[in-house]
Amino acid sequence: MYKYVFFDFNGTLIDDCNLCLKILNWICKEYNLPNVSKRKYRSIFTFPVYNYYVALGFKVSHEDFSIIGDRFHYFYNKYSYEEVKLFKNVVRVLKTLKEKGITLICLSASMQQTLEKQLKFYKIDKYFDYIVGLSDTFARSKEEVAINFVKTHNIDTTKALFVGDSIHDLEVANAIKAKCYLLPTGHTNKKRLLEVTPNVINDLKDLLLKII
Repeated sequence: MYKYVFFDFNGTLIDDCNLCLKILNWICKEYNLPNVSKRKYRSIFTFPVYNYYVALGFKVSHEDFSIIGDRFHYFYNKYSYEEVKLFKNVVRVLKTLKEKGITLICLSASMQQTLEKQLKFYKIDKYFDYIVGLSDTFARSKEEVAINFVKTHNIDTTKALFVGDSIHDLEVANAIKAKCYLLPTGHTNKKRLLEVTPNVINDLKDLLLKII
């Protein structure tokens, strides 16, 4: 049995893809770029986020991208609490794993303060032993944060599992030498996930079959 399970947050525990797409299209309109379909968004979403904005036609430097980043986070923080819900089975899965004595870590590319606030809002903060976010609003160093966390807490990653919804989550899992399962219900489509790993599960409840 695994002793540690890392969970990504956005697109893994909360279903925020539609809101992110809505905000992206507001920003596209400001920059006179065409609307992006959900299908296209999920086919190009990547980290660092700067790269998929460039893929959409944004012609901005890394420095100017901070303006776009600030706009996105302003709208996200304004609307997420009323528009974004937990995925089905999140509470059931977290509660079951917690009762089994598994150490749960939420590790996200969200800002630390925002992540803590969101987990408390959705009333799932009590299930996590550790909540680990970033100090960088543009999500450049999730991998580094994961590596530092594992070293600091002396975690045996042969007994760790990482659960996410993006190719970057697999990269983070590989960086800390943890097994990884990915969900196709978030920001990345199933086809892309299967191109990089066979470990794709359709629903969080399927995770229990892999762990228990």
